[in-house]
Amino acid sequence: MIKIIKKHELADLQKRAYRDLFVNRDDAYQKQNESGIPHHIDSPLSDEVLFDPNENVGAYQLNSNNKIKYAALDIDLVKSAWNKPDFDLNAWLPKLQEQTKKACYLLKAEGINSLIEFSGFKGYHVWIFFDKPTDAGQARRFMHRLFDNMDKVDAAIEWEIFPKQDSLAVDENGKLKFGNYIKPPLQIHKKSGNWSYFVDENFNEIDVDLTKVPKVDTTKLNVTHDVNNQPKKYNKPDYAVAPLNMDNMFEKCERLQKIIEKSKNDTLTGQIGHDNRLMLASLLKPFGDKGFKKLNEILSKCTDYDKNKTRKHWDSLDGAPITCEKCCGNNICDNIREADGKSPIKFAYETTATLLMRFKEKDNCYYKNDKQISTFVLYPKELLVLEDSDCLICDVHSAKGYNYRDIKLENVDWHSKTKFLKAIGHQDCTFIGSENDLQGLCSYVNSKTTIRKVGTKVIGLIDNIWVTKGYNIDASGVKDEMSVIPFDKGRDAFYHRIQYQDLSDNEYHKMLTVFYSDIIKINEPEVIYPLIGWLFTTPLKSRIKEKLDGYPLVFIHGGQGSGKTTTGRMLLRIAGYVDDNPYSCTMRSFPMLKLLSANNGIPVLLDEYKASDMTRDQVDSLLRYMRKSYFGEVEQKGHADQTVEDYQLLAPIIVMGEWNITQPALKERFLLVRFTDCVKNNIHMQQAYERMKTLTLEGFMPRYIKFCLGQDLDEFIAYASKGIEKHFYLNAIAPRIKNNLVVMTVGLLLYKKYAEYNNITIPKFDIKSLLSHQLENITGSIVGNIKSAADQLIEELGVMAMNNKIDLDIDYTYANVDNKKRLAINFNKIFPTFKEYAQRTQYEGDKLDKDSYKALFKQCDYVTGVSIVVKFGEKATRCLVIDIEKAERTGISLDGFSRKD
Repeated sequence: MIKIIKKHELADLQKRAYRDLFVNRDDAYQKQNESGIPHHIDSPLSDEVLFDPNENVGAYQLNSNNKIKYAALDIDLVKSAWNKPDFDLNAWLPKLQEQTKKACYLLKAEGINSLIEFSGFKGYHVWIFFDKPTDAGQARRFMHRLFDNMDKVDAAIEWEIFPKQDSLAVDENGKLKFGNYIKPPLQIHKKSGNWSYFVDENFNEIDVDLTKVPKVDTTKLNVTHDVNNQPKKYNKPDYAVAPLNMDNMFEKCERLQKIIEKSKNDTLTGQIGHDNRLMLASLLKPFGDKGFKKLNEILSKCTDYDKNKTRKHWDSLDGAPITCEKCCGNNICDNIREADGKSPIKFAYETTATLLMRFKEKDNCYYKNDKQISTFVLYPKELLVLEDSDCLICDVHSAKGYNYRDIKLENVDWHSKTKFLKAIGHQDCTFIGSENDLQGLCSYVNSKTTIRKVGTKVIGLIDNIWVTKGYNIDASGVKDEMSVIPFDKGRDAFYHRIQYQDLSDNEYHKMLTVFYSDIIKINEPEVIYPLIGWLFTTPLKSRIKEKLDGYPLVFIHGGQGSGKTTTGRMLLRIAGYVDDNPYSCTMRSFPMLKLLSANNGIPVLLDEYKASDMTRDQVDSLLRYMRKSYFGEVEQKGHADQTVEDYQLLAPIIVMGEWNITQPALKERFLLVRFTDCVKNNIHMQQAYERMKTLTLEGFMPRYIKFCLGQDLDEFIAYASKGIEKHFYLNAIAPRIKNNLVVMTVGLLLYKKYAEYNNITIPKFDIKSLLSHQLENITGSIVGNIKSAADQLIEELGVMAMNNKIDLDIDYTYANVDNKKRLAINFNKIFPTFKEYAQRTQYEGDKLDKDSYKALFKQCDYVTGVSIVVKFGEKATRCLVIDIEKAERTGISLDGFSRKD
């Protein structure tokens, strides 16, 4: 049960949003006495009064300019129904809720979302908010047009519409009156003693983020009226009043579409072109200024366009819009016949509500205007609102009596009958209506969809909620009802691979005790602790990435039989994988893109990195994805229809293989764990692993995620950073490498604190030793920087010299420069030789162009100069000159270059 939020309990930001939504004027207000009788207060409405839990405040709806911020429908019972001794609210609530649903459906048909409030006594308030201050008269007419003729669920139900007046009246002294007030929500009801609260479409209590309340585009409030200022229904259009749906007219009239195309091609010429322009103007005239703007927008594509002449013709039009018979003769289109109209303007008066009246359901089939159009019906369950689209989850019942559950219909599936039937996917479900019928059916089905939830194609941590299949978890634990739903089509969708096991308190504690006892025994500390540290931070990857400007991968390197894959599979089980088989490094590019963009906090294991078994494209793609995943960069994929789709590489990645990765840009992006064959000869490690295998590791994550979402991540990062700076105070560690070590340390702190949280004692571990070992793994030395492409090149040239691929005193020499012995390399001469050598030997370092290498040399402390004149015998040559002592202090090996005595 969600705790009912009361106005005085709102956070400061929510209080500001509350005032902005519900208080339109604050120079006066109403408040109720203890008996619930309101009286006017002619003084400013302060926050102290507005948010006083003991004060029942009423806010005046209209400001002095007759503008309003919201409209509301107050659904209630007549006094004769509730003023009885035996009045039972519970008996009336279902009817009141049904009436409220009807009101919300009418608003949805207009594309308007509403906020529902239980009054605290015997009714509901339906609120809609405007994107800008709106004329009270315009909003009031809109509300009356929608609700004056709304069907009653029961004769004892009544409703009031707010605003109650178009403008403020003037008293006998010529001063504006205040008009009607309305009581904002989240206040106590004086008669019942109950607090009002917001509810969802199933009338369950909800906590609403008032800073994100949807607001109505005020253009949706346009209302047509007759000469007596009475609202007109859309199914009875009158060409003397302004229509609403211009887009629908252009969408359904093929003749208008052709006129637009001719305008773009500048072929609206001659008498036919003139007639087409007149037709266009005739149909746009009823829209007033909006129509004139559209007319100019279309005709401005023509080279003979003259705005003044267009205005003159426009002003001369005073008749009814042109008829289909006049512009198309006997060739009347099916659309206008179906709409039973005589002019394309008919389409402009159609609204969603009008279209919905044409559809009926009978014997598990849809009928439109009494004509069967399908052999099935859809029963909508919930609409998942995704970041850039939405998806309807529904059950399908066919006329043959078969039921298909949880069919997913995305936006694009309604674009054509072919896509629609493919999405349903069953042969006994046929649709024999037109493409336009399909669009109408889409509106009809969606109007019956009462449950809207947030959908996500990326699972993991979404807006502080951990989302996987069947689970929403936050810092308070597993939520009873899911508010964010994972979604993707296909049985192979990534979220199907993650399924946590439910464990009792006793089962979980037993599992956790053995887990903490044995996980550190399955390999050497310098192997297992970095993996534990990284794994324990993965649920927080999205947060860590933002705070540290990146998140490391893990590269596991080791020979065949060293236990890499078995350990990796155990990590996958801890993460909640149903199938712990790792993915292959050789998988195709597109499936890998989908895989790496499908979650932001669950490890993805790519196994068998072996460059000799992979094509050059496969190697390059994998290494590129690894580099981009550090920052969560976007990779684009083109489609056959020339569209491009973005895939953000968000998943935490483990890559493992027998081949090492030496590229500097990658090494500074990962934690490096080297496996040996120690497990083969250690029976205790083998036994610990066998015990781990028997545990229900798939049940680990839900409770751990609850725990880590409640931790102060900033505090952990600050503590880890300070410890690393203190430990390596003599070393200048590259920022990215330091951040990677911070992530490992934060994970180990979480690992330790979670044990304490569960009253489990764990052995101490030497974090300083682990940090030093990890730094040496990454950089190859105790130096805090990774060898750059320039460093790698110098060392590789030494290998070439050792193998007599370049020669002393021809390609390189030792010379006195600045009175000191230096290594001079004729770089311009030997660079082509290096490129051929690198190609032939499959050189594993970064390969750059000559100018890029020279730019890097200038950044190296050990390079004296890149173009210093040095003599090779009698010949002077410009050379790359290296300070030998500085190079060796930096960790650069020059052993391959033979020296003169």
